[in-house]
Amino acid sequence: MSRAIRVVAGAALLAAAAFCVFGFMATYEYPDPAKRFPWQVGYGVFGLASFGLALLCFVGWTSPKSPGRARLWAVYAGLAAAFAVICLVRALGYEFLTVGAGVLAGIIGAGGTAYYSGRRRE
Repeated sequence: MSRAIRVVAGAALLAAAAFCVFGFMATYEYPDPAKRFPWQVGYGVFGLASFGLALLCFVGWTSPKSPGRARLWAVYAGLAAAFAVICLVRALGYEFLTVGAGVLAGIIGAGGTAYYSGRRRE
C-alpha cells in the first residue's frame, strides 16, 4: 500500500475515533444508565477499532525492535484493556468501581505489553 493512501486512511480513521470519543461523552446525556450503556459500548468498540487501525496505517503491524513502536502498541493495549474492564465492571453493576478498575487494567495492560515487547528474543 502506498504511503499516501496509508496517511489518508489513517487520518480518516483518527477522525472516526475522535467522533467516537465525542459520541461516547454525549451518551452521558441519557438519564438512565441502562439506556446509555449499549451506546457507550458501541462507541467504545468502534473508537478503539478505528484507533487501532489508524496505528496500523501509521506505524505498521510488524514492528522492528523499535522502542517507540512498542510503547505505542503498549498504550493501545492499555486502552483496550481498560475499556474492556470498565465494560465488564459496569455490566456486573459495580458502578463505583468503574474508574479504579479501568485505570488498574490500563496500567497492567500497558505495562505488560511494554515488558513483553521490550524483552530480547533469543
